[in-house]
Amino acid sequence: MLAELATKEIGALVCIGVWLWLAWANSRGRDWARIVFGAFYGLICLSMLVALSQGAPVYAPADFAAGMVEWLIATAALVLIFCGPACRYYRPEPAQQ
Repeated sequence: MLAELATKEIGALVCIGVWLWLAWANSRGRDWARIVFGAFYGLICLSMLVALSQGAPVYAPADFAAGMVEWLIATAALVLIFCGPACRYYRPEPAQQ
């Protein structure tokens, strides 16, 4: 049990680090960061599907609720970074000389 908890704690720290790194890269307008965020969002969706298939809403409702909050925040961020007005930010026009 202790090994499983340690693995989850390390995984949570890595997840936080990836979120912060992607936020920094997106704030700089890096186009690759949107693609990486899309892949990261896919992993979040898969983890939620696994949690649903294992009965997390029944056996660990607080953990599942926290996962749903994370998924909702990630969905909102995904919509915002892939919307039309954001595309201008990620692909700036060349400077006029």
